[in-house]
Amino acid sequence: PDLIQKLSDPQVWYGTAEEAEALATNALELISAYPKYAYNVIESMVRALALGSTDPRGAEISVGGRTFETCLEAKAECRQLLQNHLRKFPGGANLDPQEEAFLRELLAHHPRGAEKARGCRAISVGTHPKFGKEVECFYV
Repeated sequence: PDLIQKLSDPQVWYGTAEEAEALATNALELISAYPKYAYNVIESMVRALALGSTDPRGAEISVGGRTFETCLEAKAECRQLLQNHLRKFPGGANLDPQEEAFLRELLAHHPRGAEKARGCRAISVGTHPKFGKEVECFYV
């Protein structure tokens, strides 16, 4: 189907929130109608997450007085923050005020950042309750 061809470009997932939601709905409908395409859809999503957006408007991010030239650099910083915190607190814990301020500022760059931050009292780290130690997460 045409949707599989469209999904071969990882950047299609980085449109507006409405475009991404419509694409996700179409992908779910495709998988429901043709389960054999589930792998293709998942592969496209994983590739999109791994590569990040190449949109030049979102390439450089300034957060906490630091400038990251790409989204991938900012992502690597977050991964390092997550791993360092879990090394100090293996069971998970709230971030210190400086770390939390950094992540709150970074969250403002997320397309749905305001929605995600609504009602946030703290940001913590831990492992995913369903997937265990293999999946480390920030909790807002």
